[in-house]
Amino acid sequence: MFREALHLLIWEGALLLLFLAGWIGLRWFFFMPAGIAMMLIVLFTLFFFRSPVRVIPAAIPADSDYIVAPADGIIAELIPEMNCPYDDTLVSKLSIFMSLLDVHVNRNPVSGLVVSVKHFPGAFMPAFREKASIANEQTLIIIQHPRGTMYVKQIAGMLARRIVCRLSPGEYIEKGAIFGMIRFGSRMEMFVPLHVDWQIRKGDRVRAGETIVGNFQKR
Repeated sequence: MFREALHLLIWEGALLLLFLAGWIGLRWFFFMPAGIAMMLIVLFTLFFFRSPVRVIPAAIPADSDYIVAPADGIIAELIPEMNCPYDDTLVSKLSIFMSLLDVHVNRNPVSGLVVSVKHFPGAFMPAFREKASIANEQTLIIIQHPRGTMYVKQIAGMLARRIVCRLSPGEYIEKGAIFGMIRFGSRMEMFVPLHVDWQIRKGDRVRAGETIVGNFQKR
């Protein structure tokens, strides 16, 4: 269970106990619909904030040149070459759309040094829209990998009102480790050097920390 769910479960659990006390203990049957509804809300919270164990494939050591998916979901966009919006280099772009039913825990795509973590306020349009990449609230993480600089973005969606990022500048991160999450439907993006050989295609489903999405080519 992701720790950001605890305060929600405390409030939801308290209300559930109140409704159950009124329904079962005091025989106030008009509390029955509220009790059932609150029980469903608690179950959904447990489901949404789940954090399943993920293991990097045994054949791929943590210090290898392979990149794992930072989020669960569907590959919404894969651009082989474009101008980087954050520097003057050419990069490849990968976008992952997370639906309401996907695991929303985010994981480090590579091992490396965190150079910068910046949060930008913005709109909350549907995350599957291309404009959400620029207009929506987001957190930009810059990671220095031995094979090049990577930009990772957590992008809020229409229902997502909170982005959680536990990374700090100067921190060394390990591939596959949890670094945050986005609540209730969202989008993850990566801008990586051109010498990455993608192992996935648009429309593929990926799993954070387990699916190998690409690898740095030898130069």
